Parts: sequence; C-alpha cells; structure tokens
Amino acid sequence: MITRRNVDAAILNHTARQVLKAEGSIGAEDIEVPAVGRDNKRGTLRLSPGDHVRFGETLPEIGLRNGTRATVQEIARDANAEVRLQFRLEDGRQIETKWSDLTRSRPGLKKPLPRVSHAYAGTAHAAQGRTAAATILYVARQTDARELYVGLTRHRHDARIVVESNRLEAACRQRQTDSRIKPTETAMKERLFAEARLYREKANVTDFVADRGVFIASGNIALRQPERTWGIGRALSAAKVLREVLRWLEPSRIIVPTRRLLLLGRRVVPELPERLRTLVYSLHGRPNVEVRRKGQERSLER
Repeated sequence: MITRRNVDAAILNHTARQVLKAEGSIGAEDIEVPAVGRDNKRGTLRLSPGDHVRFGETLPEIGLRNGTRATVQEIARDANAEVRLQFRLEDGRQIETKWSDLTRSRPGLKKPLPRVSHAYAGTAHAAQGRTAAATILYVARQTDARELYVGLTRHRHDARIVVESNRLEAACRQRQTDSRIKPTETAMKERLFAEARLYREKANVTDFVADRGVFIASGNIALRQPERTWGIGRALSAAKVLREVLRWLEPSRIIVPTRRLLLLGRRVVPELPERLRTLVYSLHGRPNVEVRRKGQERSLER
C-alpha cells in the first residue's frame, strides 16, 4: 500500500495488522520493542511472527541496507530479557540477531534505537524503484501528478486507488454555486483528475543562492539579496489616484506639501527614481523645482 504521508502509512499499517491478526496470518501475541519510526519519532513497535518490517538504515555488519524488507519468523525474550529475532530477508537470506544490535554504534554517542517499522504500507517516496505483484494507492489528502505516477507504476499485475470520498465531496461543494447540493460521482472524479494534473517542482538550494558557480565549487551558501524596486506600474496607478485626491482636497489647503513627503521618502529609499520624482512634482503643478540635497542643486524639468 502506498500513500503520501508517514502518518497515513502508520494508520494503514495498524489497520492491516488488525486484519492479519483476525485472519491468523500473524501471531496473536505481540512483543513490544523500542524503535524509531518513519517520522523519526521514538516509540514502541509491536511485533509477532509473520510481521513484515522495513529497516530504515544501512547495517553493513549484518548485511542490511536502508529500505530492506524482511519477515519476522521468530521473536522471543532470552534469559536476560533481551529480545532476539529471526528474519527472512526479501532476497531469501535468514539472519538471527538481538533487537539491540539492529542499529549502528557511533563512537562517543549513546547507542540509538533501531530504525525499524512495519512494511505493509509506505510513502510514495519510499516506494520509488520497488515493484510488487499488486499495489493499492491510498489518497487521503490532495494529490498531484508525482504521487500518482509513483503509486500507479509499482505493480506488475494489478493496481487499485482508494480515495477519501468525503474530502473530494467537500472540495466539490466549495466550487459549486449551491454548496447544499451533493456533488455527483462524476464531479468528484473530475476533481480527482484535476488534482492528478498538478505538478509541483521541488525547491532546490541553487534556486536561492546568489552565485550558483561559487556554490557548486565551494559549497558556500550566499543568498540573493532582494532588489528594491518601485514598480513603474504601481507608481503610475498611485500617481493617478494622487491626482484625483489632490483635485478633491485642493492642494492649497494641504498641510504637508507633496514636496516634503517626497523628501521624506528619499530618506527611506535614497535612490528615488528621477521619473517618479518628476511625475510627483508635475502632479503638484510645479513645472520647475529645485531640490537641495547634501549641498547639491538639481533642476527638474517637467
């Protein structure tokens, strides 16, 4: 089973284990072991003979790679209350080890918990490059083309899509003229197809660095500085509004002259565009104005 988020995969794994227990496919008694889940959170993992698990890190000492799947054949506690397991890996190999050995030791650091999770369901990201006889794509949230492509190309024989109809119905109601009318099945399918056409590019650090060549050569990240722009289009629109306001207020009665507002603006943004300054003075009705700044005189013509 494939889905978008780790939280949805955890729900599917829990539900799948309940069904398998009822069918007798996995053991009735669970043994709880401490582990780090797919969401990188510490917790407990319930295991029984017959459970399918996924290893979340590479363990060269026992020949495991990140993403390797296995089936629990035996699990029990020894005389020292340590949990020992026997696995059958997906390539046919069998390994027997202590649970505490399913993690990498790092010098000077406390030994972390094993990164192991149930393997009945996983995310589209984790499923990339894998194949199965049949797959189920569970769409619990808004989807996109990337997720659907991965989810519908992992099977050899059969693939099914399970969608939360309540979510699609709510999305359709928001787009209807009358939200009280229940959307048709065709409308909900069209909404799902519309989501399937979306494609969001992943952001990359090179999209934000000032010089990509320097970043590639040295790895130093220097972010681009935002450019100060006035936006000529916005300035013209503001000038039109200002002209109408001046006509209505009568410029002679304005307490603060426009020229002073302009000079105050120059303190905030020193490099005031000549065109914008000329435009403001022309709207004020002063065709020839001298502006003194730092002892310099500039003559502005209309």
